[in-house]
Amino acid sequence: MKKSSWTGHAWILAAALLSAASCTPTGDIVIGFAASLSGKDAALGVDGRNAAELYVRQINAGGGIGGRKIKLVAKDFRSDDARIVPSDEELLRDGAVAIVGHFTSAAVNAALEFANREKITLVSPAATSTDLSGKDDLFFRTIMSSAKDPVFLAGHMRSRGATSLLIIKSSSNRSYTATYADHMRTAMNVVAEIEYGDAKAIDFGRIAAIPKIDAILVIANSIDTGTIAQALKIRGIRKPHYLSGWAGDDTLIEYGGEAVEGAIFVHQIDNTNESLGGFIDDYRAVYGVPPSFAAIET
Repeated sequence: MKKSSWTGHAWILAAALLSAASCTPTGDIVIGFAASLSGKDAALGVDGRNAAELYVRQINAGGGIGGRKIKLVAKDFRSDDARIVPSDEELLRDGAVAIVGHFTSAAVNAALEFANREKITLVSPAATSTDLSGKDDLFFRTIMSSAKDPVFLAGHMRSRGATSLLIIKSSSNRSYTATYADHMRTAMNVVAEIEYGDAKAIDFGRIAAIPKIDAILVIANSIDTGTIAQALKIRGIRKPHYLSGWAGDDTLIEYGGEAVEGAIFVHQIDNTNESLGGFIDDYRAVYGVPPSFAAIET
């Protein structure tokens, strides 16, 4: 579902939380927050946690929900998929009436069976793969799917005369990377498709030997995307870079530097929107930096 109004998102989540909290009518309303807060996937989770903590402080300062305070309990996946369900189980034992987080599509897919079995609402601010759409489950997201992202990217590539595409994609989030790669195979001439587990293990010599590449699409987190861009630059592979929304935070610049200058990606956040002004100012005042898309969606 595409929705431009923050108010719409807030009412949907508030309704879910109030419904769940009504089963425990006294004391704090416990909301779980589950994400990678350390390791290579931490950028989205840390920004989301910051926004969640800021929001909870503001709600509690205003009297809470129905006179009850919100208690936010956070668990860290540590960028390890094997820790996703155990972390959710811990939050359930801690009394969570809903769990916010799971910033990658892979994390949501890993948690879905547990959430449905335990009948606990799961809300993601950033999981956008198309395979999460249209299911009868307890999963909600405040961001629309990435179905249109590769459509716009392929259109931009073709408008610049590019026809032959190299795809470099992470193996850690396959349902998300497929959302991009599946369309690109029909819209472009994909000359090679390289899936990696560790960015440092990518055979860049093989890439340099590919005879015709007009553009390169990297589908990975911000750290890996920046690292890959640097490695391509060092080896003299200077083709237009197209990136996934997954890489859309400042860590990309930290790791990519000049190698990501001019890179193109599609995103769903317009941080010049007037409705975000108060939140952006509040977030900057507390954390010293503007909020990323993960913080805004949270």
